[in-house]
Amino acid sequence: MLVDTDTGEVESVPNVSLASAHGAGVGSVQFLVEKGVEAVLTQNVGPNAHSALAASGIRIYVVTDGTVADAVEEFRQGLLSEHSGATVPSHQNPSRG
Repeated sequence: MLVDTDTGEVESVPNVSLASAHGAGVGSVQFLVEKGVEAVLTQNVGPNAHSALAASGIRIYVVTDGTVADAVEEFRQGLLSEHSGATVPSHQNPSRG
């Protein structure tokens, strides 16, 4: 869901990178950069996606529950804190070699 917090315009877009075996987070971040996204509101962010978002200058805010509208309103009111790290571990299997 892409939300313009200035105009209230909402666009629902599929995450085409979701099915990627590798680089799903990086592909998603590339899409967000192309769309001009400045911040992401999410429940979880992995280390690769976090690194890609941070490198792209996209701020990350973690929400706990509620609707998209709830999260956007909390963001507008300045109630969310910017997150500085991954919230979940990598999906990579460390035993592969």
